[in-house]
Amino acid sequence: MRLWTYQPRGFRIDDPQLIVDPKQGSYWTDECWIRARYRQMLPKLIKMVGTDQFLWCCTAYYTWFSIPGRPVVEWELNVPRSQILAFIREPVWDAILKGDDRDLASAVVVERPVQPDANVSALVRVPLLGEWVTCRENAVRLP
Repeated sequence: MRLWTYQPRGFRIDDPQLIVDPKQGSYWTDECWIRARYRQMLPKLIKMVGTDQFLWCCTAYYTWFSIPGRPVVEWELNVPRSQILAFIREPVWDAILKGDDRDLASAVVVERPVQPDANVSALVRVPLLGEWVTCRENAVRLP
């Protein structure tokens, strides 16, 4: 499946020894009210999918936006569906992070196959094979 992810410069998702540390991401480290809720919900999501070794990816091209002052690199992935741990309904996940008391399972898309959609993300298991990823260092642009 064709996907895209946007990662900080220097974070090489094509590293065959890649270890993801969720506590190093900006959503974990930023201090604001929504981040506190993220720190509560992410461990539950990790438990649900069975690992913390995944990348959050867009299913539709360029649905993510760059945050000023945080340069990112675009990565295009073409992974087998077996590499996708879950598909997430972004509006539901966002509502949960903003305090909605819906069950976390309601954010997970159960119906398959999933079509590319700006409101659906994929959690992709790492490490990735090098042949599945292409770095597009200069492709990132602000919307």
